[in-house]
Amino acid sequence: MADVTVQKRGEVYQYKFEIASIDRKRKFKNKLGFATKSEAKQAGIIAYNEYLNTGHSFKFLPQSIFDNMAFNKKDTFILGKSMKELDFSNKVQKIKCPTLIVCGEKDSANIKSAYYLSENIKNAKLKIIENTGHVVNEEKPQILAKVLEQLYKEF
Repeated sequence: MADVTVQKRGEVYQYKFEIASIDRKRKFKNKLGFATKSEAKQAGIIAYNEYLNTGHSFKFLPQSIFDNMAFNKKDTFILGKSMKELDFSNKVQKIKCPTLIVCGEKDSANIKSAYYLSENIKNAKLKIIENTGHVVNEEKPQILAKVLEQLYKEF
């Protein structure tokens, strides 16, 4: 899996990641014009996750993938479809309690929302877990435990 890199180009920053190697020539996706390094990194992670997600569909997954999940294949699609229309964006500014948003760096399903929530919930903290996808608690349980332990110490 490629990494998103950030480089300073004059007065602005650019993100860049490898998308393919064709005839031994490496191909990259990049975008220039970000004011800060973190802004370029955030946009690059989102772009990379969107690139990974392009053309993928759960409908082609075999039923056996869903055997150990909370929902079967049909119910997973029903749940996903019902959530697609939900919009809480006008309510998140009302959240007053301490909020920690945890998201895997490679979680293409939720990374945009994680950044949105962290920017729109007053005093929210965002923790992006590197080299981790959608299921942070299974992929990096020790790191998640440390993040939560640190959060509890702050109370």
